[in-house]
Amino acid sequence: MITGPIPDFAKEGFQYLKDEFNIKVYDFQLTGRKSIEENILCNSWKIMEKIRPDVITNIFGATSLGFPCGVMSRHWNSYNVLRVAGDEISSRLKIGTYEENSQRHLYDLALEKKGFDLAHKIITIAPWEQKRVRLSCNDSSKLKVCMRGVDLQRFENQNCNKYANEEQFKVLFVGRKSLEKGYDLVESVADHFFSQNKNIEFQFAGTFDKKLVQNKNYLGFVQSEDLPALYNSADALILVSRTEGFPQVLAEAMACGKPCIISKHLFHGYIEDGKEAFLVDLDISEIVNKVLLLANNKELYQKLSVNARKFAEQQLDKKDWQEIYRKIILGEDNFDEFNRLRFFTP
Repeated sequence: MITGPIPDFAKEGFQYLKDEFNIKVYDFQLTGRKSIEENILCNSWKIMEKIRPDVITNIFGATSLGFPCGVMSRHWNSYNVLRVAGDEISSRLKIGTYEENSQRHLYDLALEKKGFDLAHKIITIAPWEQKRVRLSCNDSSKLKVCMRGVDLQRFENQNCNKYANEEQFKVLFVGRKSLEKGYDLVESVADHFFSQNKNIEFQFAGTFDKKLVQNKNYLGFVQSEDLPALYNSADALILVSRTEGFPQVLAEAMACGKPCIISKHLFHGYIEDGKEAFLVDLDISEIVNKVLLLANNKELYQKLSVNARKFAEQQLDKKDWQEIYRKIILGEDNFDEFNRLRFFTP
């Protein structure tokens, strides 16, 4: 499994993999003389010579890793499964990394397509990502949908479909402080409620500096083991992303029975609006209205809470998705027993 440089917040997780499962991790530093793709290819090539892998795949970074993985798999005659976690290129456009049709943008598009062409199988973590990749892929039969899923025993509803906070309604955002995640829209919604003197707090967990600003409570990075308690201390989740695969935080929040406010352009057709979550356009007034509905209508709140948990049980069970992932990695591609899952419905 190839990945880029391990960020500080993930090092504890990698240490767990080494200790618990005897995973060997070969780390290397990127040099400024080469591109990321060249760095990965040169450094990984040396490792491939030693271990001669049967399967090559990636953890994240399909755009930069797809081509190196493809080249190495063809040379070493290895089975290559490319995992696409989201639309990295669109995210870079949204946050201003580069402009549309710039040299780097066109380079990334070509690099991504080459990675798709070289892969034996491509895993996407959401149906809309599968549709996007199909447009750039030379063989749509290699495409498979496989989400991470959620541990339904670890993430569960501890509040019995009731408000977690009777005195103050708390809305939770979990994610990076990055524009594609839509955190700035959530801040604008919070500012609206503060100006109206509404007793609604907005919590931000992720790559934020810890601070309290009016009704915005920035919690900083929350460790994985503390996430179930975080969800259950909140009343609802808001994630109005501009681009997204299938966010893990949504799966976790729904498993905890939290009503969710999410982007319509991403989830329309896969999650039922007003039943399993609220689907919204990226419009401040519309998002404000949905927050008010949840805060003021207990019957509606409880309905969404119950249905969110049911959706997680039926569609997001980690055990089901782990089995699918295992079969893709091993080249066993018969998914007949999983057709009950909505995400496999065309």
